[in-house]
Amino acid sequence: MAKIRKREGKNGASYQIDYFDPNGKRVRQSFKKKKDAEAQLAKRVSLIAEKRYLDVKKDYTTTLDELLDKYKENFQHQACFKNWKVFCIDRFKAEFGQDTRLVNIRYVDLETYRNRLRKTPTGHGTIRKDATVNREISCLHHVFTKAVEWEMMEGSPFDRGKTLLVKENNKRLRFLSKEEIDRLLPECSRYLRRIVECAIHTGMRRGEILSLKWDQIRNGLIYLEKTKTSEPRQIPIDDDLAKIFREIRNEQQLTCKHVFTYRKSEGKLKGSEPVRKRTKPAPVAKLSIT
Repeated sequence: MAKIRKREGKNGASYQIDYFDPNGKRVRQSFKKKKDAEAQLAKRVSLIAEKRYLDVKKDYTTTLDELLDKYKENFQHQACFKNWKVFCIDRFKAEFGQDTRLVNIRYVDLETYRNRLRKTPTGHGTIRKDATVNREISCLHHVFTKAVEWEMMEGSPFDRGKTLLVKENNKRLRFLSKEEIDRLLPECSRYLRRIVECAIHTGMRRGEILSLKWDQIRNGLIYLEKTKTSEPRQIPIDDDLAKIFREIRNEQQLTCKHVFTYRKSEGKLKGSEPVRKRTKPAPVAKLSIT
């Protein structure tokens, strides 16, 4: 409890304020005049009540390694984590030092990392695109945002300067022309051709097509639950694609849960990598394609 004590000394009387700060530390300070002691005590009590106590500054000791471990614990369920974010985290540790305190990472360190990243070739030896750089910087920004929310640091170093995202000039939207499709399909093996045709008719991603199961196909629609954006969506099936699905279903004779399975007898595109054969799961009930 805050209070004022009168103390007698060789130089006369003094007035001592006595209180506990927000961290539980006992604070005592003396003033020659009682009114000064009263004014200071009232001010500090008010600041504590308003959570604006200016004499208290928390000593943040969290390291980058501790933050990234907590980040992994909370976000490893994301579809992109194992395929991409885990590599970003390794680069963050190598760049800033895993034992570095978060409070010692400055805005200039982030900007230097961004600029170095733009000059660093990808694992395939190609020039790193601006969109790729922005994705990694956005990931790092999210890491520091969570650090503030988790009370591991006072404020994010990203907030001390301008945005570190670079202006993207590599956006491209392109569709295959009919002539290109007519040249592409005859060059595909039977197995690959069906996958390509499914992509053309639906616009589905490669992973969505290869993991497609029969129980996702019903009532003339393809139901996708696990997507890149984590948002489920439904894709209509046109007559050509429905015909392809019926052909595959008849060939499988209800022995597979996946739509696209590989058989050596179907062959492969010349010069392409071999496709891993799927193991046959237990039979599933017959489903209606259309």
